[in-house]
Amino acid sequence: MAGARDIRGLGLPFVTGTLLGIVIFPKILHLDAAASILAVFLIPLSFLAFQYHRGLKISLFATIIFFLAGIFCSLNSSFCSMDMQDPSNGNAAMAAIGSIIDNIPYPSGTSAPLAKALLTGDRSALPEEIVSIFRKSGAAHVLALSGLHLGMIYLILMKLTLPLGLFRKARGARSIFIIVICGLYVKATGASPSLVRAFIFILLNETAKILERKTQPKNLLAAAATIQLAMKPSSIASISFQLSYSAILGIFLIFPILRGFYPSTGKKSPLRWMWESASLSISCQVFTSPLAWHYFNSFPEYFLLTNLIALPLTSAIMALSIATIALSALGICPVLLVQANDKAIQAIIYCLTVISEM
Repeated sequence: MAGARDIRGLGLPFVTGTLLGIVIFPKILHLDAAASILAVFLIPLSFLAFQYHRGLKISLFATIIFFLAGIFCSLNSSFCSMDMQDPSNGNAAMAAIGSIIDNIPYPSGTSAPLAKALLTGDRSALPEEIVSIFRKSGAAHVLALSGLHLGMIYLILMKLTLPLGLFRKARGARSIFIIVICGLYVKATGASPSLVRAFIFILLNETAKILERKTQPKNLLAAAATIQLAMKPSSIASISFQLSYSAILGIFLIFPILRGFYPSTGKKSPLRWMWESASLSISCQVFTSPLAWHYFNSFPEYFLLTNLIALPLTSAIMALSIATIALSALGICPVLLVQANDKAIQAIIYCLTVISEM
């Protein structure tokens, strides 16, 4: 267990050192030498006190080393932005998928552009009216490729590979296949910080499965942040990085508490699903709302209603769209599947239109 706690105890000073180097340290350099030294060494000492308080017995030396390593990595970064890139200018695979989507005979004209936006991130063909509806209803995050989308793809891949079996070799093969597909998807869609975070989560989780090791969510979060900032320190200044990790932090810290308020009966029910979905949405919103207000000066009033409707529909749309695209590429896509995909897309547009007009 000590090894499992170490990543939390060392990841925290590393992340803070990176933040200091990117945002604060340049200002500190304008102070006198004594103030600079004091700032550098007091922060890891405070981490040491926090770690002992929480039972994380990390040495002072290791704390300082990881803190300074974060500063060093940040000061040697390229300081370039890692926010969303337009995949229409990037990978040929995404362009090929977009071409297939454009040729699918959807009954509604807005279905193909929305399917393309959800799967490839290319919103160039999406009418501004639709974008405005998503923004006003508080569902703008659905249109921006993020860890949410990769998480949905991950769950779809988990179900698709389930027929391979549950014995050890089959689980290993499934994990490797899922890691490769998710990695290719992240690379093809521009590797935004939130996608990279989600991929590192998947990589660590599936690796643990292969090695038959147990994982702890907080350890995954600390490890992912440490790895991502070591590769690209400047990503800590990215809005998508901050929102992504804030949302996950809310899920890890608040969601278990809220979910526990609903009496456990051991049975699945629509009411329990609604409570857990609402708890998940609230948990994310508590941590992301201050950032959203700071950067965009806005707060989605109906975020709870929006997420209860939009997230299940988005999952269904992505699953139906992937099936439609795959079968269309093979030339064997049934009309019924295309129509079902179209209906799901129009359903989310209709629901969000109603919410945006409230």
